[in-house]
Amino acid sequence: MKTAGSLEVVSFQMADSTTPEDALGGIRSLDEFYKETLGYRGMQVARNEEGMWILVLNWDCAESEQKASAAMMASEKTLGFKKSVIPQTVTKKLYTCYA
Repeated sequence: MKTAGSLEVVSFQMADSTTPEDALGGIRSLDEFYKETLGYRGMQVARNEEGMWILVLNWDCAESEQKASAAMMASEKTLGFKKSVIPQTVTKKLYTCYA
């Protein structure tokens, strides 16, 4: 089978002081940051009633995701998003897509 990219699934909770509108603003800034990154194909965002958020990010390959994640963690542009997330609640999984 031929690979067709990578799928990154990230779940997390936001700090209680973060409104859904603020959370979405931070997620939009994250999306804008990633749009400047080679290999980024887009993101889907969802939230359940218990306040757990999930991001599903599409990448052309695992290497693109790894480089972009490292850059995001070091960037001031994503600071608002990173400050709102409760670090202990973050889970991340990377999947290989097949054509």
